[in-house]
Amino acid sequence: MDDDRVVLPAERGGWWHAYVCPVHGTELAHDTLLTGTFPAGGAACRYGCRVDTDAVRGGWAALAHQACARRIRLLAHTAPDRAVRLLGEYARRYAELAVDRNADAASWMLTGRMFHQALSDAIWAVNLGHAAWTLAGHPGIDAAVPLLRSVADAARQARAELVGQGRFDSNYTAWLNAAGGTAAGALAAIGAAEPDPDWLTGEHGNLAHALAATRADGWEWEASTYYHGFVLRAYLLSLRGTEPGALPAAVGDRITAMIGALAGLATDDGRLPALHDGPYVRDLTALEWLELCALADRYTAGASLDAVAAWYRVEAGTALDGLADHLGDWFTGPPRGAPTGSSPATDAVTAVAAPSPGAGRAATSSPRDSGTATSVAGGTAGAGSPNGAGSSHGAGSSHGAGSSHGAGSPNGAGSSHGAGSSHGGPHGADPAVRRWPDAGLAVLRGNGIHAVLDHGPHGGSHGHHDKLALYLYGTGAAWQPDPGQVPYGHPQWRAHYAGADAHPVLRVGDAVPAECTGRLVAATPTSVTAEVTDAYPGSGSCGTSNWRPGTCWTC
Repeated sequence: MDDDRVVLPAERGGWWHAYVCPVHGTELAHDTLLTGTFPAGGAACRYGCRVDTDAVRGGWAALAHQACARRIRLLAHTAPDRAVRLLGEYARRYAELAVDRNADAASWMLTGRMFHQALSDAIWAVNLGHAAWTLAGHPGIDAAVPLLRSVADAARQARAELVGQGRFDSNYTAWLNAAGGTAAGALAAIGAAEPDPDWLTGEHGNLAHALAATRADGWEWEASTYYHGFVLRAYLLSLRGTEPGALPAAVGDRITAMIGALAGLATDDGRLPALHDGPYVRDLTALEWLELCALADRYTAGASLDAVAAWYRVEAGTALDGLADHLGDWFTGPPRGAPTGSSPATDAVTAVAAPSPGAGRAATSSPRDSGTATSVAGGTAGAGSPNGAGSSHGAGSSHGAGSSHGAGSPNGAGSSHGAGSSHGGPHGADPAVRRWPDAGLAVLRGNGIHAVLDHGPHGGSHGHHDKLALYLYGTGAAWQPDPGQVPYGHPQWRAHYAGADAHPVLRVGDAVPAECTGRLVAATPTSVTAEVTDAYPGSGSCGTSNWRPGTCWTC
């Protein structure tokens, strides 16, 4: 690997979600992110468009900075001299560019310095901070000290602003704490400052955040697959140099439950259904999942994410860079042992006995009218849409979404990858029906069928109009998947993929369902029944998902 391929962008980053084709809603190409130069003729869309606007240039710069920071973190392991040189260059670049808050940020944003958003600053700073931490003691690393101090100060100011707005439970807070804590850890390792435990154990540190932003069943409050993993990854990145077993029991078990939630949601071959906002397929998001899996395995015994790691290793494709293979000494002690007896994780997740094995016949879905609601199986994307057949995209840092799926992608029809494994998380093999009562999610698994019933809260700004949606997966196949979300910079496609038209939900004519929360009515060893009473004025609806040997049906 040659750092000549890493040329830092000369300008601040914008909003990465703006790096999207205005016609097709797909994320633009990221083959130039390490070159330091916006592509001549405009950024390429996979359908042949070339786009060159101020917003797209800003999005490109945002993704380019994130790609450079990740590469520097990798070089800290593989080419330390080069990494030190690039960190010193970034320290000088930051001092020149990030002298104040970014005036180009939208009014709704928590404003950043190097980027439009403080969240993007934090993600970028975490990678650079861990690079500097790894390089502590290496000649020349002192050049990074001013940068580390500056990003920690910026993170503290942004966190104070969030807390003042009553938004402590925001996913932003987890990353601001991770950025400040990583910078503080690097400064202490270099010998430039005393340790600062506030980022982890303080009143607004990440241990407190883990209890405020997640629920007893282990799910982050938005119940989005992506944002759940996004926050969990921030926690694990915050815990470098700690002993997992020494964490306070309530927090340590909650993080274990978060890992278990992903393991329980994943299909047998390792696919994570893209519930609520989040990408369906995105290669550098796959790298994020790989990092999470590697850290989770070191955090808790029996994380049961081997199949997830195998799936996303394939999905990462040519973007695979090996960073997840350099995390072996992250913690100072062994993984937390599998909890014995009752724990917040086992108490919150209802396990019921599996049915008798079936004959492995194909699943059938039998929608039918229920009152005035029409049951439809619509919603998955078609060719030519951002999430349609053959589309794919991915680049850069990444928080948020850039969705795609279909034939020819790692998750497309007929694809198969990943290793089979138990998805019961740190507490054992999955039952046939598994419920997370706070998130309002149920997984029904058996006979080669994997069904997810979404009946919980809307999910805040990252929620979708998908109450009582039933998502169906098989081995190497996504029969009726949650279609994910496109980059937020395309308002029309974003609205579409958040709406009922993109999900297999009950409909009343052409009416749009309101933001609403379902309620679990009943659960048996082979079925779950949930209802929604406020999706449509004057109309209630109820959905039941049942297992029978070899089949799943819903009504």
